[in-house]
Amino acid sequence: MTDRLDDMAAFAAVAQAGGFTAAALRLDMSKSRLSRQVSALEARLGVRLLHRTTRAIALTDAGTAYLAHAARLLEDLAEAEDAVRSLGGALAGTIRIAAPLTFGVDHVAPALLRFMAAHPAVLVDASFDDRRVDLVAGGFDLAIRMGPRMVDSGLVVRTLADLRSVIVGSPVLLDSIGRPQRLDDLAHFPCLVYANRPADDQWRFDTSDGTRVVRGPERLRADNGMVLAEAAAAGFGLALLPIFIVGPLICAGQLEIILPDQALPRGEMRLVYPPGRQRSTKVRALADHLAEAFRGAPWERDIPLPAYP
Repeated sequence: MTDRLDDMAAFAAVAQAGGFTAAALRLDMSKSRLSRQVSALEARLGVRLLHRTTRAIALTDAGTAYLAHAARLLEDLAEAEDAVRSLGGALAGTIRIAAPLTFGVDHVAPALLRFMAAHPAVLVDASFDDRRVDLVAGGFDLAIRMGPRMVDSGLVVRTLADLRSVIVGSPVLLDSIGRPQRLDDLAHFPCLVYANRPADDQWRFDTSDGTRVVRGPERLRADNGMVLAEAAAAGFGLALLPIFIVGPLICAGQLEIILPDQALPRGEMRLVYPPGRQRSTKVRALADHLAEAFRGAPWERDIPLPAYP
């Protein structure tokens, strides 16, 4: 039975990681051993679970069906072990979490280090990436996501905080070409755009005449908010970004808030879980820790902000 579980776990790791190399790194074992385990599993089942090429792997229909059952079984096994360990009063095991890059490095990582110090038997496997990952396929226990309020996604959602954004520009740029006085003025300024969302979705404003899209020509498109903030501070255009990214640059005088009375769409920061993972004792403990760490949006403290419209 142990060999069967090991082979099942090896296959699930390969499928979720998208390849043998990434899975071997995650499991800290050789690629050849991992390949032997998956081959042994396929031989025992009498079906091919993976299509292998020199560049990638893909699940067969049988592999897709087997992964769904294997993932549930492995999660139940991990949950049973967690429950027994927790009877001794200590959390143990691995927690896999995904978070956006800039917020992850600046805010999630310090919170994770405090959690790890309090729970020395917990291994945290963290991925910081602005691309949205598939939690189930990637084997994640939870993720931090940001943006407009969610519609039903099939995931379990826990809201952590409202996200406030502002329009910012460099004082040097604004001194040279003027400051926007009304919404329509934004059309005359180059804009810096977050590449992971459509530009018109970002520069969409609620007005007395309804929802309007107002933005100037794109000067830079990037998939990381800190890159956009630095470009704005260097005078390349206006950016519409969350306070957690631009707050320090505002405090340093490198960025200035534009049209502070203009109502902007509100977003939210939330924890999302694959169904069932919120029952895990260790995952629930980390979620509570993060909720406390981010209570009251501490990244907004000491930032000279106008009142929320």
